[in-house]
Amino acid sequence: MGLFKAIVLGVVQGLTEFLSVPLTPVVSRSGSTIAGGIFTGLDAPTSTRFSFFLSIPAITAAIIGNAHGMEHLYDQNSVPIVVGTVTAGMAGALAVEFMMRG
Repeated sequence: MGLFKAIVLGVVQGLTEFLSVPLTPVVSRSGSTIAGGIFTGLDAPTSTRFSFFLSIPAITAAIIGNAHGMEHLYDQNSVPIVVGTVTAGMAGALAVEFMMRG
């Protein structure tokens, strides 16, 4: 892919996140990153895979950023939270796999 394309896609993703509410409410982060990858000459499967890899730091940052408001979860039974998180992760991975094969 190369460093230049990776930087371009990171910038596209960052701008989409930054501008999503006021300017582009219908453009998703992954959709804009995939489109940016195709625009830079990547094929669709490579662009899609890279988009999903880029979601890892974005989601991790969102979790860390919102962790301060989640103290009340420690007072409750954490099993449903863990099961829900793992299930959502597995469903997301299966959906990505399905879409990449289609």
